[in-house]
Amino acid sequence: MTDVSKKPLVLLSTVLFVGAQIHTFDQETFPETMSLVVIPGFYVFSSADAPDTSEGEPFIEFHGLFATAPESTATDMTWHNKGLQVSLMLYRELWDRIDTENFCTDSVDVESGEAKESDQLLVRKPATLSNTDVHVYSATIRFPTGPDWKPVDTRFPIDSSGAYLLVLSNCGKIDNVKVSGNVIVKNAYGYLPGKHFYKMSFYTWLACAYTILAARWMILTIRHRSEVIAIHWSICVVVFLGLAEAAMWALYYRNWNTTGHRERFLCIASIILYMSKSAFSYMLVLVGSLGWGITRPYLEKETVNKIKVVSFSYIVLGTVKEVMEQFRQEYIVSASFMLLCLFPVAIVTGLIFYWVFVSLVTLIETLKERRQYDRLLQFECLCKALITAIVVTGISQIVYIIEQLLEVSMQWKFEWLWSDGIPSSLFFLILFQIMIQWAPQQDCCTKIINRCLGVVGACTNGKEAHLWAEEGGDDSDDDFYWKQARSKEVQGQGPELAELNKESTLVDAIGTPARQEGI
Repeated sequence: MTDVSKKPLVLLSTVLFVGAQIHTFDQETFPETMSLVVIPGFYVFSSADAPDTSEGEPFIEFHGLFATAPESTATDMTWHNKGLQVSLMLYRELWDRIDTENFCTDSVDVESGEAKESDQLLVRKPATLSNTDVHVYSATIRFPTGPDWKPVDTRFPIDSSGAYLLVLSNCGKIDNVKVSGNVIVKNAYGYLPGKHFYKMSFYTWLACAYTILAARWMILTIRHRSEVIAIHWSICVVVFLGLAEAAMWALYYRNWNTTGHRERFLCIASIILYMSKSAFSYMLVLVGSLGWGITRPYLEKETVNKIKVVSFSYIVLGTVKEVMEQFRQEYIVSASFMLLCLFPVAIVTGLIFYWVFVSLVTLIETLKERRQYDRLLQFECLCKALITAIVVTGISQIVYIIEQLLEVSMQWKFEWLWSDGIPSSLFFLILFQIMIQWAPQQDCCTKIINRCLGVVGACTNGKEAHLWAEEGGDDSDDDFYWKQARSKEVQGQGPELAELNKESTLVDAIGTPARQEGI
């Protein structure tokens, strides 16, 4: 057997990772002699399992592969070397096919019938089966033999679903080899890795759902434009950011599926939109929890400045973290640097949620004191919804992390649910609930939904309860206060306004006219 006691047996690479279904070698350094490197990253559906077969049979193609070596090793042995190989094999079968103590063939293996040639990758299998029968697809990388020499392209059909590994093996006697060419893996629907396929459809449908929400919200704001205040436009911004983000992700995955390469611009644009949507939505919930438009007409300048700083920090830090996570496979990014990017985002996110829940508790206590039971029910419902969303999202992320530690090939088909599906769906549902609660006009359909959600205001003697209940006296002060707030929103003036029209409509916390007796 070949003596490999002083050579690295198997180098499981954590920084080399296939970024797409087309892996390009551009004068990349091949493993040293008597060693191999394993690169994870291909996810393939067989024809029987593929959710879409519009592109024909799935296959792997070794295209234009060739090797070059320094002039010092350019001997006759170089041109006839057969020890440089690139192979694709199933992750779940890796250790059944590769023997870490002996992974290169020799003359003994050829004589026993275990191999056809010496100095090549030894695949453990029954003698009656070929490599392709056990889902191992290999190509030998040759050195050019002259100016007219051309590499031979080799294609194999893939008949088993799973996560595949790219194995680079050097069983020859040449070091410092550079390799160029492509390894192309195509699914039955295109080049998109199998674990991302459902994201393409998910974000397409999510963009359609956001379009419906955006259209409905615009209709409401136009129909009741005289009652619209700043918080309604804030909700509008969140909806359109969600629509843009979902559309951009859908475009990104469709482009990847068509070309086989990740478009960096589309990916980074999607990340920026995602972080902007998240930051703006967090701040929307925060300003509502602080009582903006509920117990106060405007926020203090110091509070506004803090919100701006937190939002900017969250977007910048979050974008850096997401970009590093998306492209860590294509660039050598250490685990310590990834943690360095993760911790600041986690700290800022924790501070935001702490601020939100402290403010919510304070607001709920204030609403209880004022006996504003309709708004109290709404914010209690919002608080419960946020807690539920955080718990479910946390569980989904824990499951996602655990799956990464388990057998990848058994879980990759559902990975999109934990990474994208559940968090994005929960965000959409929370936004939908906020839109129902803070709509400019509570029409009949919305009231029905509100009753289902349990957030309809209490009724007293068959009449709608007052938004602003008396606090030991008449409500003329509250009337005057909210007329000031409304005038500030519309005219941009301060609280010190001229005499207000007593017959003007009182505006409630979210800009909806509140019909009260005695006005």
